[in-house]
Amino acid sequence: MKLSTLILSSSSSLLHRRGISNNKRWFSSTINYENYLSKRSKLRQPSAIRALQPLLSIPGMISLGGGMPNQETFPFRKITCEMLDGTIIDVCDEETIDESFQYSPTQGIPRLVKQLEILQQKEHNNNSENSRLCITTGSQDALGKAFDMLLDEDSSLIIEDPTYSGSLAYLKPMNCFLKGVKTDKHGMMPDELEHVLENWEHENIGKPKPKCIYIIPTGSNPTGATMPISRRQKIYEIGVKHDLLILEDDPYYYMQFNEDDDDGQNNTRVQSFYSIDDNAENGGRVIRFDSFSKLISSGLRIGFVTGPTELIERIELHSQSTTLHTSGISQSIVASYFDYLKSWSTNGDGNDNMNEDDKMYQGFLKHVGKICAFYKHRRDVFLKSADMHLTGLCEWNNPSAGMFVWIKVNNCNDTLKLVKEKALDAKVIFVPGESFFSNGDVEPSNYVRAAYSTAGLDDMDEALKRFAVICKTIPELSIEEESTENVETTMPLTIESDQSMETNETEINTTERITGQVSKFIVSKGYGFINATDGRNIFVHVYSLKTKESAITRFLHDGEYVSFTVSEEGHRDDGSVRLPKAENVKGVFGGSLACEYFNLSNQQKLLEKAEQDEQYHQKLENYRLYKSRLKE
Repeated sequence: MKLSTLILSSSSSLLHRRGISNNKRWFSSTINYENYLSKRSKLRQPSAIRALQPLLSIPGMISLGGGMPNQETFPFRKITCEMLDGTIIDVCDEETIDESFQYSPTQGIPRLVKQLEILQQKEHNNNSENSRLCITTGSQDALGKAFDMLLDEDSSLIIEDPTYSGSLAYLKPMNCFLKGVKTDKHGMMPDELEHVLENWEHENIGKPKPKCIYIIPTGSNPTGATMPISRRQKIYEIGVKHDLLILEDDPYYYMQFNEDDDDGQNNTRVQSFYSIDDNAENGGRVIRFDSFSKLISSGLRIGFVTGPTELIERIELHSQSTTLHTSGISQSIVASYFDYLKSWSTNGDGNDNMNEDDKMYQGFLKHVGKICAFYKHRRDVFLKSADMHLTGLCEWNNPSAGMFVWIKVNNCNDTLKLVKEKALDAKVIFVPGESFFSNGDVEPSNYVRAAYSTAGLDDMDEALKRFAVICKTIPELSIEEESTENVETTMPLTIESDQSMETNETEINTTERITGQVSKFIVSKGYGFINATDGRNIFVHVYSLKTKESAITRFLHDGEYVSFTVSEEGHRDDGSVRLPKAENVKGVFGGSLACEYFNLSNQQKLLEKAEQDEQYHQKLENYRLYKSRLKE
């Protein structure tokens, strides 16, 4: 028998004894996970040495195969931790030192793996034997390996718009196509998701239809939004309809606030996608990511991923060739803390007769209840200060989970400039909104993200007071929807009419040259082109205009003088990008061009054409360099 066959068969037998199935056709026979794997992931094979690790726990096993150091050379005797209540817990001693200091299974140390399996079963009511759990070095580690497992360079991925900047930092260098779906105060909008998927081939020409969706359903980073159960169920149904895997990134799941519960002991939480999936006929399509960074310690770097066995094993194969396993010391500390929490369940509750698993779970719920009460109070203080200082200057939603508030700054088109040039001078730090959008490197945002997690309560109030002063210095930039003749400026403009205006029911034939420091330029709704002819001139070609049906075209700048030409169709083309029903075409920082397209049926085709235009590409690169210098 080949060594690889022996390793795999022995590991499979061990998993069965631990109650974990090795059946590869689980949940639903309609899901073939091979079709979801990236080319790179398909090539991963078990490490012969790593695969031997689970076999070492078999009684009587003598290993001459591994390259582990001898534990007698470790200079440590034991680890103890003192809890906040003064209790001393033993993390490891001379008898159990291997668990913390020696190489351990890639899946995680068995003691903690078992505890987390119990937690997942009790919290999410997931009773399937055909799911698997793996401990990772924070949930970010698991996310990166899941992206690597599912995405190739030419793949597509559905994300929320906006979404977690840490995930974008991993995804953008992969060069896959990121399709953002609009969100509101409750997170991703199901109707928008349905529209994107139903019209994919028409609106995203040349891009493969996505096979998975990445979503942060609870206390979203950055928006703080939490999806109600009805929305989660609808999105799950859409996922089933379009055969999508759902990547449920949920580090703030246990930080949900009950508005009528100040001590955090209500423990009412919105049902997870993972739980919905277990009860579905076509289940087996959710990969769930959890983290202890916000619940126990961020420095311990303990997260875990749960989902279909075949996919979790693929993540483990990746770890076998990189980190090998998560820190044994960190895992032992968390496992010992779970053991310690069992004592919490018997404090005056009359529940001394509970089994050990229930004691651990109930103790953990008391722990997270205290965490919720702590952050709920800080959120309330932050929102009170925001109401006092920012009303009328900014807009925001009240988060019901997590630690973030997503703030829209009125009359501000670029919060990166606001933060870099004004907020930092006032010694206030926010994260500019563009950091959380897939097109943030070329498109400014009018949002900032604020966190109420660590700043002192008085400091939060002072920070928002300072920010209010900054917001009051922003020039008034309100835009009225008016006719073509309506032009607003920050300085006087010179308008030269080059042609007479001839109007019929459907068209206006006119050409105007406008020179000056322009903050916005309003044209009526119609069809058109946009093209940058050099570093200081932009031509906009508009035709078939209908009067009093206004669309806004904004040209943003950093003080450079620019000139615009509005012309009839056919006046000039110069390789221009045609924008059917062009709305909200944004551009010009220092004469460089950037575009944002809304409601375009052939958006991707236009973008590809624009990218092929060497001149346009150079303008876009100039803009990126400008934003890079601004960040510096």
